[in-house]
Formats: sequence, C-alpha cells, structure tokens
Amino acid sequence: MELSNSINLDSLTPEQLWEFWNQTVNSRASGRIIFPDRPRGYTRAVQNLRNYAANKATAMKLRIDGNNRAFEYEHIADDIYKRLPAFARLW
Repeated sequence: MELSNSINLDSLTPEQLWEFWNQTVNSRASGRIIFPDRPRGYTRAVQNLRNYAANKATAMKLRIDGNNRAFEYEHIADDIYKRLPAFARLW
C-alpha cells in the first residue's frame, strides 16, 4: 500500500491497517505525504491515525474470531476518531 493523502482507513482490511501502522512510524515524514499542506498538528494527527488503525485492526480481527472484546477496541477507535482534528477526519 502506498501512502497518499487519499487513504480511507475505514475501507482497509486488518492487514492493510497494520501495513499503514508500520508505514507511518515516522510521523513527520509520513505526515508530509498524508497532509502535504502541513496543517498545525499534522504529526500528532498521524500518531492518532496510527493508534486508530491499530485499534480498528484489532477490533476487526477479534470480531472475526467471535471475541466479545472487539467492542472495547471499537470504542477506543471511535474515541480516537472523534478527537482527530477536522483536517484528519476527511478520510
């Protein structure tokens, strides 16, 4: 998966979400790709998107496995999403 400013995390599989997580370790460098206009707080937004992707991927895997703990991770992902700045929620 190639990083771009048009990635829709909600359309990705758990494996693709983990790939995004791995590709965005350097939040400054990946942030410049994802948010080329570099809005204030873009590196923090990338860090939060990484956390969102990890929690969403975990929730999806747990749900597939029939594990009720999926709800906990979905809730965490939802909370992270709600706290994202507007420019990062347009995904």
